[in-house]
Amino acid sequence: MALSHLGRFHRKDMLFQIFSDLLRHNSNNNNSNVRQQNFRHYYGDINVHKIPLRLQTDMFKFICDRRAVHSIPSTILIPNRLLSSDNVGSVNNYQLVEFKNLSLSNKKIVSNITSLKIAFLQDLNILISNDCNHIMFNYYQFDETGTIFTKQVRYILNYQSKLSSTRDSFKQLFHKNDTLKTSEFMFLTFDNLLHDKLISHPGENCDDFENITIFDDPFNGLAFYQQTKLPTIVLNFNKNFKNFDNENLRLLCKAINQKFKTIYYWSNNVEFCRILRKACFQYFNPSLTYVISTNESALKMLRKNQREKFATVFETATRADRPNITPVAFTGDDLFNRLNDSSIRGIPWLRFPKLTEHLKGHRPGELTIITGPTGCGKTTFASEYSLDLCQQGVPTLWGSFEIKYLDLEMKMMSQFVGKNFDQCNRYEFDKGFEQFSQLPLYFMNFHGQTDINEVLEEARLTVLINGIEHIIIDNLQFMLGLSTDATTDRFHKQDIVLGAIRDFATKFNCHITLVAHPRKEKEEMCLNNNSLYGGIKASQEADNIMILMNKYNHTYKCSKYIQITKNRAHGNLGVVPLYFEKSTQCFSLFHKKNKELVAESDNPKSNVCMDEVQYEF
Repeated sequence: MALSHLGRFHRKDMLFQIFSDLLRHNSNNNNSNVRQQNFRHYYGDINVHKIPLRLQTDMFKFICDRRAVHSIPSTILIPNRLLSSDNVGSVNNYQLVEFKNLSLSNKKIVSNITSLKIAFLQDLNILISNDCNHIMFNYYQFDETGTIFTKQVRYILNYQSKLSSTRDSFKQLFHKNDTLKTSEFMFLTFDNLLHDKLISHPGENCDDFENITIFDDPFNGLAFYQQTKLPTIVLNFNKNFKNFDNENLRLLCKAINQKFKTIYYWSNNVEFCRILRKACFQYFNPSLTYVISTNESALKMLRKNQREKFATVFETATRADRPNITPVAFTGDDLFNRLNDSSIRGIPWLRFPKLTEHLKGHRPGELTIITGPTGCGKTTFASEYSLDLCQQGVPTLWGSFEIKYLDLEMKMMSQFVGKNFDQCNRYEFDKGFEQFSQLPLYFMNFHGQTDINEVLEEARLTVLINGIEHIIIDNLQFMLGLSTDATTDRFHKQDIVLGAIRDFATKFNCHITLVAHPRKEKEEMCLNNNSLYGGIKASQEADNIMILMNKYNHTYKCSKYIQITKNRAHGNLGVVPLYFEKSTQCFSLFHKKNKELVAESDNPKSNVCMDEVQYEF
């Protein structure tokens, strides 16, 4: 086969085919004998070393043209001697030329690597190294006196890997021999008019445009600017940037905020976004600043679609001052009002001062769980605990599913009056009931297993009509009809009910106290949050958990006490001693102390006046 007998067109096609195949099969093989054997296997006895240099040059440029036009992946380096030598400068031994002075084949190479149009690149103030491996941008920066000057920043293009790569950013290098001091920040604009407006004539407005887009990468900024011709600026912060009060940056940000109605910033670089927010957002109007957060960068979107106009990007942009996010700087008044809001401290329990000491009072919107072993007095304590609040004017709704509401009412009336009404005449009953009936107390008529939706519907209506602020459900297992040997499905049902109760308390700002059985534990084991029947859901949803312990406490010398094991609002945990008095059905010493106080005031030797007595119960 003789190349000299081929026509010019066929010769170039043959050269392209021969050299591309040869280099593809032998690019990783340094043995010349093996390369010659492979070459003969494909192309016979052609002596590649006898091909004239001019034909090799044509071949390399032909490959460049074909690769640039058809995106053929490159596996070879183009010799420097085949490229343009119209030099205008050199940096780090790389010859720099203006893009417009490159040969057409090399322009196509750079265009293909960057995904930018040749006509667009020719209008930019950029320099290309003579091996097409480096591209140079002239960033703007300020010196210590505030004078602006340009700084060249080099980006490695490395077309061998970038031509077929889907990566959307390039490695950035500063010149090693750069004598200029590296500034804290630099910026890059692609429009001289925009630069003049921001720096040279800061008092003038950009009337032609309403928004500007900020990038951290020049290639993403170029891709966006090429397709939209909208104002675009690239900010480059030093990796050790910490001077968030930089005067020059402040002036630049103020100029941007003054000249443009809307500011967009487009970056998935978390560190850049953090610096931008700390350094620049204090000068921007947060209600007119938007973040563009997409999975793909502007350059990657352009590579997929050369007609991309980025219209959808603006439609999906998110405002910087998110309505669901509140900066702490805006919470001063609300925080002060909350700290001085009596409802935060809650309504104290007069009968149980230790309970008030730990929980700081009864607060609306919370869920309290009372648990304890069978027969320890959970219902009796819940009755007096709720009665204490009801006497202070807290409208209360009782749902007694374990005992009938009349039996519960009799117990509460005894606790209220301080007298057992098992055996009494009509006169004594009417006298006690007259005061008891004045309480804002209501009872559900349900008993035993009841559908939770029906219970919550009645509770909802009572809250709206009667202004209920405290609901007691006694107890959870009786309402659901669950026994202690419940299956996993019943546990799941209980979790659903607990979630519904929690949502009700939050939605209607109503405190719900839930009495629940614990799981069966050995007598020597102390109950804890994990002892609640049905799994961990109950302890997660509850704001407060009180466990009634049926054990002797040596510190308070009581046979029963309340162990507070969870206190979400204030975190105080501790013990509340209980002293049961059978005649009054009370766990507090409220009536006993009142009788002692009355007896002391009736003593003529005592100087105590009942109106002046302040007794801490």
